[in-house]
Amino acid sequence: MMNFPVFYCELIKTRRGYCEVEFKLMTEKPKETADGEITEAFARCLEQTIRREPAYWLWSHKRWKASQAECR
Repeated sequence: MMNFPVFYCELIKTRRGYCEVEFKLMTEKPKETADGEITEAFARCLEQTIRREPAYWLWSHKRWKASQAECR
């Protein structure tokens, strides 16, 4: 396992074709964190993002949906 800093990256759409990117440092030394700690921190960050921008959550749900004809 590498011991590089871990970041949470949030993209916020500002207008069509443009977005702002924000990086949040989660830990500088992942080897020193407890098992599951980074995953839990990531989940909390993601939850905050979703609560702040719910319209963008699951925007891609139809993107990967195959048609019935394609499934046959």
